Amino acid sequence: MLKTSTYEDLTIYKMGRSIGKFVPYFVHAFLLEDTLIDTGTGFAGVELLSAMKDKKINRIINTHYHEDHIGNNHLIQQKHSAVILAHRDSIPYIENPRNVKLRLYQKYIWDYPEGSKATTIKDFVVIGPYQFRVIHVHGHSAGHICLYEPQKKWLFTGDMFCGVKNIYLRRDEDFNLMLKSLENLSTLKIDTLFC
Repeated sequence: MLKTSTYEDLTIYKMGRSIGKFVPYFVHAFLLEDTLIDTGTGFAGVELLSAMKDKKINRIINTHYHEDHIGNNHLIQQKHSAVILAHRDSIPYIENPRNVKLRLYQKYIWDYPEGSKATTIKDFVVIGPYQFRVIHVHGHSAGHICLYEPQKKWLFTGDMFCGVKNIYLRRDEDFNLMLKSLENLSTLKIDTLFC
């Protein structure tokens, strides 16, 4: 299942694996100019490629290596020869996703994506007229980054958030580090969050 919407210059792809009419978890990918921020779940890959059929994707930025954020890396990299950028600590898992132990529900909802070749992202990324600061954040996963555009006051957070009521944490999550990262992000001037 995939829905497309726009926000200013951004195209937002909201997707998930449907079970009948029910989608238990939605994930997002964001297209700005020729750059896709995260690629969502592989179960929506055919629909995502169809929705982007008139677009040229030269670059993918992965906020982190979890399966619901890199699910279509391989597919898009094959079709568009897109360069994938990520934090150096995420790259081994982007290239070999089966090195991450998935829980049963994760296998069912997202499954293991195919590996894809990635390159280390720098401290700043220019996307058309926008200049994003790359911020390494801790707590959710190794090599997690956020992207901050100070002129627009946009922050792409990946999975850097804490719910009102956290029921569980992943094996590799550290709640105290997440809170510290969120405290650091809260010092930024932000008008719009994309997570």
